[in-house]
Amino acid sequence: EIGDAMREGVERIIEEKALGVNRISFVGYLGGEAVCTGSLISKEGEGFMFNVASHPDHRGKGLGSAVTVKLNGEAKSRGLENVFIGTQPNTDVEKFYRGIGCKEVFKVKCVEIDLEEL
Repeated sequence: EIGDAMREGVERIIEEKALGVNRISFVGYLGGEAVCTGSLISKEGEGFMFNVASHPDHRGKGLGSAVTVKLNGEAKSRGLENVFIGTQPNTDVEKFYRGIGCKEVFKVKCVEIDLEEL
């Protein structure tokens, strides 16, 4: 049996359904160390990828791409019509997603709420 120290690749770790929303999460391993992650939620033919991240010491190695490929494969297997991911403009993250074929479909303006002022 191969122990955790020998794990390589991307594994499905969580799959759940609550209130009609499906969620699945993956963790990527390199040399037995968890180095990247990503999740997909879906409902009624639409999906949203979130928490896609790589450990700072392992960026630039294709790990984010590997997780994104897994999430896209999961979206296709579920028959999702559209999958969205949010990024901040003019960042390396936005460049990454554009580089793998994502395109901008709309912009959202976010505001910060100071809970102390409410």
